[in-house]
Amino acid sequence: MNPVAKNWDSLAALSLILRTTTRKSIIFDAGGELYSMILPWLFLYGYTHLIAGNLVFSKRIRRGPIVYEYADITETNYPDHTFDAVACLSVIEHGVELKAYFREMNRIIRPGGILITSTDYCDAPIDTSGRIAYGAPIHVFTKEQIAEALDLARSSGFTLVSPLDLTAGEKVVHWSEYDLAYSFVVFSLQRCA
Repeated sequence: MNPVAKNWDSLAALSLILRTTTRKSIIFDAGGELYSMILPWLFLYGYTHLIAGNLVFSKRIRRGPIVYEYADITETNYPDHTFDAVACLSVIEHGVELKAYFREMNRIIRPGGILITSTDYCDAPIDTSGRIAYGAPIHVFTKEQIAEALDLARSSGFTLVSPLDLTAGEKVVHWSEYDLAYSFVVFSLQRCA
């Protein structure tokens, strides 16, 4: 799977961020990489307060107004209510502890701010046993696991921006290296005031 080619979740995040924020908003790409597209796209729309945080960065890197720096998305060093919107795209399936993730996102997102999360998904379980990618076991969330994640998000102070349809009719992701086929899910949450 080529990470540069997979941008459908970034397009969904871009659309919501453009509708719910302004160019002066502070945006965080939680788990973002140098190849992630959401922050460069926002820069093209005139946004200038853009940060990507990931465990892979050992030093701070600046590309124009975009800062790439070390951050554990379950326990960051950012002050309370720093961000107007956070995008966490194709990250939580790599072993992120969800309760800590939602708790930390609630802390760093301002009241009324947006959290957009995407992950690998299939409504029925897929056998991924023994498969490792990016240093963690491959995990494809099921319908029940996403429902549990949304319960954790609600208990952490988030509400869904719009109803979520968890029907996955087509397996649009084909990861030939691991012989896996599945879909994905994007859910958008608003931090309660």
